[in-house]
Amino acid sequence: VEEISSLFAPANERDSSIPIRINLIKNGLFFVLSTFGFGVGAGNAEYWVANHSLFSTGHIVNLHNWWLEILVNYGVFVFAAYMVMYFSLVKRIWEIWRESRDKFNKMISEALLVSLVAFFFANASAGSIMSFKTQWFLFAFALAFLNLQRKGVVKF
Repeated sequence: VEEISSLFAPANERDSSIPIRINLIKNGLFFVLSTFGFGVGAGNAEYWVANHSLFSTGHIVNLHNWWLEILVNYGVFVFAAYMVMYFSLVKRIWEIWRESRDKFNKMISEALLVSLVAFFFANASAGSIMSFKTQWFLFAFALAFLNLQRKGVVKF
């Protein structure tokens, strides 16, 4: 009930949803800076929010942002590598979609492209999705498609 009522509270109230999310982001960035960019360690973000927060989060400890979770838990270097991998995946699938003459390859690459772009925006507000198997299947399918294309099984 408390979570639902926070959605209807005015944005300027301290315990409403938007200021809490902003404070979660501020705390997460503070944690990254305080660990010299190395992160707090896998799965430790919630502990840090609960015990080391500078900004009030209304007793909410989950960062509610996949990208921030990766950054805070694993640090700047892992986050940067993850982003390079992610955007390289999107770029290469877009190139296949753009250049492909085959309807099947065009359809698969289009579905993957739309899914990966939607994933980027949808997970800016999601809770922890580390155990959400669908996202890992999406990445696995995209990587398998690119590997088949690289080996020549999937032709333009």
